[in-house]
Parts: sequence; structure tokens; C-alpha cells
Amino acid sequence: MNFQIVPLQLKEFLPLFELSDPELAAKGARRMIADANPGFPCRVSLEEAGIGERVILVNYIHQPTDSPYRATGPIFVREEAVQAKPQPSEIPAVVQRRRHHEKCSSCGRPRPSRSHR
Repeated sequence: MNFQIVPLQLKEFLPLFELSDPELAAKGARRMIADANPGFPCRVSLEEAGIGERVILVNYIHQPTDSPYRATGPIFVREEAVQAKPQPSEIPAVVQRRRHHEKCSSCGRPRPSRSHR
């Protein structure tokens, strides 16, 4: 099966890094310092932020349609992000790691694979 993971575009978030903390707050965003790794996955570089690295936490509208499918969610963008360019069918490490932390919907336990009983 062929697929393409598409990172968010860095240029969309660069203006946020020029804002003061009160200006970010007015936009519902906040500047943070990563204090764990993993824990701050960047949606532009598709890499975890390193401990001590500055990131912006922002609510991103990833499905802007005017329908019941409209969707938003919090994302991190690293201040030092470099635009990721994954190859077709490539799953970046940050995405692979997240899949291993999924919870089983029937029992709530972490699951190491797509299913277990």
C-alpha cells in the first residue's frame, strides 16, 4: 500500500515566533520549553523537540470544512523546525512511536500492536 504523510508547512507558523507571550495568548497559543522527550512532537519537522527546546503550542484547524467533520486540535511547532519531506510510504519515527502508545478501546491497556485480546 502506498501513502504519503504530509507535514504542516513551516511558513504557516513562522509569524507566531515573532509574537510576544501576551500576543500569543490572544491567539490561543503559548510558547513553551520542552521538558520531556518524547512529549513535544513537532508537526512541521515530524521530530520530537529536545529537552530545553522552545516550541509553540497552538490549536490547529486541520479540517476547516463547514460540516460535522470540522476538526481542530493542539499541535506543537519547534522554533528550530526544518520542514520535513518524508518519502512516499515512509513513517517518521515520531509517528511510529505514537502508534506504540495507543490504548485498546475495549480494555484501556496500552497495546503493542494494532490489536490484542
